[in-house]
Amino acid sequence: MSDDLRVRAAAAEDARGVEEICLSTFPKEEAEAVAKLALGLLREEDEEEEEECFSLIAERGGRPIGCVAFSPAWIFDDDVGKKEFVGRWAHPRPIGSGA
Repeated sequence: MSDDLRVRAAAAEDARGVEEICLSTFPKEEAEAVAKLALGLLREEDEEEEEECFSLIAERGGRPIGCVAFSPAWIFDDDVGKKEFVGRWAHPRPIGSGA
């Protein structure tokens, strides 16, 4: 098994890994809500024809070690809307640690 870091688009079959990463990364009082949100975005991504949300997953040695979910946010300045994507990276330990 390779020890190389690989980042790829997340898919529905990554749901368990995404949930485990969120539950082990975020503070106990936030972890369940963050996991639920990340899984919801992953499901929404699969159901949408137009790509409104997208998720990435990082793997090392074939095991998920980090994830990020991006969702659209509209930012307005002087009544002009601009679509941006926002997301937060989640990983339980430093990616370069090899752990």
